[in-house]
Amino acid sequence: MGKDKVKLLIIDDAPKVSWALTEGLSSNFEILSARDGQEGLEMASSQRPELVLLDIKMPKMSGLEVLEKIKSLDFQLDVIMLSGHGDTQNVVESMRKGASEFINKPFDIKEVEIHLQNALEKHRLKREVTTLRKELSEKNDKELLLGDSAIMTQIRSIIEQIADSDLTVLIRGESGTGKEIVARKIHALS
Repeated sequence: MGKDKVKLLIIDDAPKVSWALTEGLSSNFEILSARDGQEGLEMASSQRPELVLLDIKMPKMSGLEVLEKIKSLDFQLDVIMLSGHGDTQNVVESMRKGASEFINKPFDIKEVEIHLQNALEKHRLKREVTTLRKELSEKNDKELLLGDSAIMTQIRSIIEQIADSDLTVLIRGESGTGKEIVARKIHALS
């Protein structure tokens, strides 16, 4: 197994489909395979894959049911639906329940790989946005108005009150008194 391969869980009751996906994708992904929805849910919970390819039509538990349960386990997990029955209702229902993409069977393995790479890139961008928001929040917290004097406590209280309202605010004062920090704090809290 190569360094840092992404774990991909394939949940499909058709052995030929699972085999074709495993053969076509194993050079770039660590493949986990499940033959039905229950086994897939157990593997999703225990193996923590980064991506899931999920057949929509399976016996016992449909792909849509599995999708809902996977999303309840891990809302961030990207699930790509596979189906030979790509009618509009299935596509819409899959997307409504949280699938990131929908691929019709028969498929070209290169097409599947492109969809997987797109899902990984979207996930990476979401993580990056989350990280940047956290850093921005920490930066705003570092720019707090320091001090425990009565006037600083009063200024913090006023900032919190203003941030909760729809008022237009004019911040006045001499250069270097912290007007920009106050403005950013009001903006961050509102």
